[in-house]
Amino acid sequence: MADVTHLEDVATSNLVQELERRKKAVRDSVVAKRRAEQAVALENIDALLQLVPEHSRTSCSDDKPSNHNGRCKRCFLLVAKDSGWWDLDFKLEIDIYLEAVSSLT
Repeated sequence: MADVTHLEDVATSNLVQELERRKKAVRDSVVAKRRAEQAVALENIDALLQLVPEHSRTSCSDDKPSNHNGRCKRCFLLVAKDSGWWDLDFKLEIDIYLEAVSSLT
């Protein structure tokens, strides 16, 4: 089916097909964006691990990253480093917090 800008221009029998095409295009775009973000993160995984120096659970360690399902960010990153990927249902975001703590003058 040719690219359709306005649904009014589509015959009723083709509306479902057009809707599915548009949904797939959105899904494909989201997947491509997440894969690109994932590739950048994996290229810099060692730096990311330095930003998360400690485990958030007492049941895991660098030798036993047992909470890699998102419960422990360090475990998640360690398993991603080892496997070279992670499930695209997880989105990595980094928040930087700056605070002036004292004056040096």
